[in-house]
Amino acid sequence: MKKYFLLWIVLFGLHNSYSQDRLVNRAEKNYDKQAYAYVSSSDLYDKLVQKEFGSSGIYAKLGDSYFFNGDYKNALKSYNQIAKLKDNYVFTNDQLFRYSQCLKSNGQFEEASKIIKELNSKSGQQAIAAGTEYLQNIEKQSNRFTIKPVSINSNMPDYGVSFYKDNKVIFTSARDTNVVERMKDRWNKKPFFKLYEATITDDGDLVDAKRMNGKVNSVFHQSTAVVTADGNQMYFTRSNFLGNKYGVDETKTNRLRIYRATLVKDKWTNIEDLSFNSDSFSNAHPALRPDGKSLIFASDRPGSIGQTDLYEVAINEDGTFGEVKNMGPTINTIGRETFPSMSTTGQLYFASDGHPGLGGLDVFEAFKNTDNTYKIVNVGKPINSSGDDFGFVINPETHKGFFASNRTNDDQIYGLTELEPIKVKYDLVVFGKVYDSKQNELLPKVKITVLDSNKKMVDEFYTDNAGEYLLKVPVGDYSLVYDKVGYYQQTHELLIPKKFENQSFEIDKYLVTDPSVKELEGEGGKTITDGSDLTKTLDLQPIYFDLDGANIRKSSEKELNKVVQILKDYPRLTVDIKSHTDSRGDNAYNLKLSDRRAKATINYIVSKGIKADRVTGQGYGETQLINKCADGVKCSEKQHQLNRRSEFIISFHHE
Repeated sequence: MKKYFLLWIVLFGLHNSYSQDRLVNRAEKNYDKQAYAYVSSSDLYDKLVQKEFGSSGIYAKLGDSYFFNGDYKNALKSYNQIAKLKDNYVFTNDQLFRYSQCLKSNGQFEEASKIIKELNSKSGQQAIAAGTEYLQNIEKQSNRFTIKPVSINSNMPDYGVSFYKDNKVIFTSARDTNVVERMKDRWNKKPFFKLYEATITDDGDLVDAKRMNGKVNSVFHQSTAVVTADGNQMYFTRSNFLGNKYGVDETKTNRLRIYRATLVKDKWTNIEDLSFNSDSFSNAHPALRPDGKSLIFASDRPGSIGQTDLYEVAINEDGTFGEVKNMGPTINTIGRETFPSMSTTGQLYFASDGHPGLGGLDVFEAFKNTDNTYKIVNVGKPINSSGDDFGFVINPETHKGFFASNRTNDDQIYGLTELEPIKVKYDLVVFGKVYDSKQNELLPKVKITVLDSNKKMVDEFYTDNAGEYLLKVPVGDYSLVYDKVGYYQQTHELLIPKKFENQSFEIDKYLVTDPSVKELEGEGGKTITDGSDLTKTLDLQPIYFDLDGANIRKSSEKELNKVVQILKDYPRLTVDIKSHTDSRGDNAYNLKLSDRRAKATINYIVSKGIKADRVTGQGYGETQLINKCADGVKCSEKQHQLNRRSEFIISFHHE
């Protein structure tokens, strides 16, 4: 389910870099397809490993393929293998996140914490919580439920329960039998999902499964339905297919949409496409507010914080829809937020692998704060496990409900009984900005360490690339330590009486440069010193311009952005740009050309928000050759190329 139906598309932008073998090419080709190809790509990558073609790049993609198939155990083996090869492979931020989830799923929480700290440092933000203290909170919430598999489970995936009528549910299953091969999902070779209904017994079991009547079940996938309080309308997830039209985007990917059906004479019909759907992204897993005035759903639409976020859209009285709004960073993370549900009392539940959990998707309950943010609480064991746990629904009156999990293998539905309510302790929200005190510019990647009253570390946070931060701590006394290489450390004592629980506090800090620091840290841990040439320090690729012109090519903007980021990271730095040509051509022309290119480079850096007085530059033409290739000397193209260069000379300024 979650991996091949969670939201179908995951565009990872990882491309073929191993062409020495046809099997490698074939695996890469399958990997670069959309999600349905991950199964075949992992099979092929396995074969590559067996044939001893196991480079770190191969193991990384093998791990990714296993991860997207929900096989965290084998994904972890693949990621672990990379460290053994010692070939300097650098994990992407996404892979660090997946690696941490696999470690959690294997019970290696301390190791996962180290990977998350690396991710947060590399990304320059508090992507996800790095500590392990949350495990104690999960234990406090645990053992509040009893669970038991329901009777309607089949030998195929079953999940996605929602309440229906007085004593029924709607659920999702791939249990169709005798399905011809061409009517199976080519991604997993299983029948397409369909919507079923079942009856709730007095003891909370599910029996008498029947396929839903009407037109909600098409030949392709259907899933996760929710019915309005009056029982007359249903919102449900389906492949992009309506009126015999199979919709795809520009990559030929069929994405998910939410449709609406109406009950007519006990049959679901009049299937409507919704205005906020699109061919280019997916919407899935609808949930309704108790008053029926808004719909909550999961989507990977542009603007999402993570792989999938929760969104909310108002339902107008005439059935049209308002503006789709992201539910915000207190709910959404860099991971997956999905499978929302609402109880009749308005309590929101959802699944996530970005909030602190036990590995894979965990179930969380969201409590709304007075400032419209949310406090997110892991509901604990036995609902949550080392596998994927999701699709939680509960009846507040009977304290019984259902959820799905793949903890034993395929997705199965479990009945649950709540024995005691969740224990909620609200957090304080602290947010603000950190500045360079002299330049009054925002500082990215400032580490903020939270210490408790005993000076024991609670967690670590970082300002993002805009110099802003947001952290959460339980009510209490803390020290916030602000630390960045090149600046004096600052400590802020946060003494919060209990009466201020559930409140937000804004704390801005101005850090003072430390003139004794002679070395700073650049991208990839490279050392920057006074007088460094960033071309060498950051291993910049050559900066290319249009032939005989001064327009910077798109291919070079990525390299210049690395220079921009260093200047943003350290506002006390200035840069002097030196543009050089080789000796070929007229001396005066080369001098003017290089000067125009230096000025174009300056203009580009300033256009990215760097103050003009921090960037200088000049063209030197062929006056500073670094080898023998002067006029009249025969040289190879490679030797001439060494002279066609841009230098970015860094200077430290403390005043």
